Amino acid sequence: MAPKIRLPAAALSNRWEEPHQDDCCDTACRASTFSLTAAHSTGGLLAISMISAILQEQSQSDADPNRRSLGLLAQPLAAFAVLPCLGTLLVKAPDVVKALRLLCSSAFVLCLLVDLMLPSLFMTTHKVSDALPVLSMLLGFCEGGVKLALLSVCENQAVKCNEATRLAEGFAVAYLLNLWGKSLGVAMALAPWGKNGYFTNFTSEKCVAGSTCMRMQICGLLCIPFQLIALVLALRLPGDRKRWRNSPSAKVQEEAEERNAENELDELFQDPGTNLALVSSLLCGIALLCARERAKVFSTPLGRSEAWNGRLLSSLLAAAMVPRLLRSLGAFGAWLVAAVLTAAMLLVSPMVAGLWGEVWAALATGVLPLFFFALPLVVLLRRARARNRVPTLALALGLATQKGALVLWNLIESFVVGLEPWLGALCGIWAAVLCSRALVCDRDGQLPMGSSTPATV
Repeated sequence: MAPKIRLPAAALSNRWEEPHQDDCCDTACRASTFSLTAAHSTGGLLAISMISAILQEQSQSDADPNRRSLGLLAQPLAAFAVLPCLGTLLVKAPDVVKALRLLCSSAFVLCLLVDLMLPSLFMTTHKVSDALPVLSMLLGFCEGGVKLALLSVCENQAVKCNEATRLAEGFAVAYLLNLWGKSLGVAMALAPWGKNGYFTNFTSEKCVAGSTCMRMQICGLLCIPFQLIALVLALRLPGDRKRWRNSPSAKVQEEAEERNAENELDELFQDPGTNLALVSSLLCGIALLCARERAKVFSTPLGRSEAWNGRLLSSLLAAAMVPRLLRSLGAFGAWLVAAVLTAAMLLVSPMVAGLWGEVWAALATGVLPLFFFALPLVVLLRRARARNRVPTLALALGLATQKGALVLWNLIESFVVGLEPWLGALCGIWAAVLCSRALVCDRDGQLPMGSSTPATV
């Protein structure tokens, strides 16, 4: 006779226990939930990148080379200047979440004003190109504040999972939203508005159908709903609502007064790993811009829309790869692999043609940018958490370094025409050497996000 099947006592119990945090983070359900949380926290990046792409396309179409270079340089230069200032100001904030929410909301209000100025500006004057650098600079201030606030909130959500791969996953989602907004902005800026007989209300004697004046008016008005949605998301940033409603306690205010931004900055730069990460991020940014210029050779026969589709698909692939590489190789190890891959791709780029050229362009514009956006920020934030430093300041320095690479590239671009593969390969190899040195000298090991004590190797 077969034995009677008996269920365990736990199956008949009505008591339900909360799963452990570490076990919960390893499930697919937890990963999907965090991806949705990161998308909600960083959803405003889509709106800011959309209007940024529209102004950048308009600046690139300017016939005056000096004015075109000034328009392209104004936005990253403004973001590069404002990010360290915002990071040092947030050090003394008694309530960081409330300060980030206020910063993000103010930046979106300023961005909305810039968006509202576009239609009126194009309807009243012909010399719009003279005002584009000023608008780009204002938008650079907005972009710096929005990125710092939204990515800081995303980092706070990742700390709750106590796992570094969740941080990389959140930054990958933020990059995808940013890229999606840029693709929408480019598509809106290049659309043939007015050539089919629609939108005739935007035409006048000075602004004929199909002109740049009409296109920018329509693009500015279409961006307004996205800006309003982003402003609502900024007002609903996740955090401790009780802490928002109540005034900060005396202990929190005392701790905030004892903080010194200069001491925090000095102690942050005393970490050799942080210095190596910042220098490597700058070098990888220059190598990435060299690869982007080289990719234009392969993407020209495809067209703009096909090139953006390949970039989006390759970015989705990279977003799935980054957490797994971080788990298996570590932050500096994955960064080392990406730097070596960049140098190798740039060295073989003169010999690539045909279908392989399209694959090369997709990798150079989709996979590598996501790696060099997420990995440096993960390294800087993990090291700041391990040393009980303010993570917002480390994040501001990381974002400023990425903008600094773009500013430096705009200054030297005219002097390195034709030398992009060799300059990018040199920067990639140099960054790989720095990452290998960090792997040898690093004393943190695989620290979880919530840990505060460095682990010796």
